[in-house]
Amino acid sequence: MDKCSVCKKKAKAKPVNSVKAYAHKYPVIVKLLNKLCDTCKQTVMNRLGNKPSDKSIKELYAIVNGLLTSAEVRQIRKNLNLTQKEAALICGGGPNAFSRYERGEAVPIRATSNLLRLLNKHPNEIAYLLSFCPAKKLA
Repeated sequence: MDKCSVCKKKAKAKPVNSVKAYAHKYPVIVKLLNKLCDTCKQTVMNRLGNKPSDKSIKELYAIVNGLLTSAEVRQIRKNLNLTQKEAALICGGGPNAFSRYERGEAVPIRATSNLLRLLNKHPNEIAYLLSFCPAKKLA
């Protein structure tokens, strides 16, 4: 029996079906977030009964909502040969936005996820978008 991190009761945990659907693509997240407290019906638990990390919850949120995960953001940015600063200028957000996305500390909004997906398919449009950014900010 695991101990729920929210209701603090010993609870028999059962697998969450919605998480199983992502097992093939995101096994690390599924291993961590694979149980639902049978007592309070709200708490996602791991094997040790500890509260999952914020990063893991944000990754799962991104997956379930069709947003880019931290690994996908990093891979697309690298495919486009952009620095984090250039990517932030194109997509918006503060100067540390892409660093936070790539570390899993923040989940990009749908507009950012969609723009990155489009740029990944049409990288020739990057120069056009960068032309709207002030030169002093790119230096």
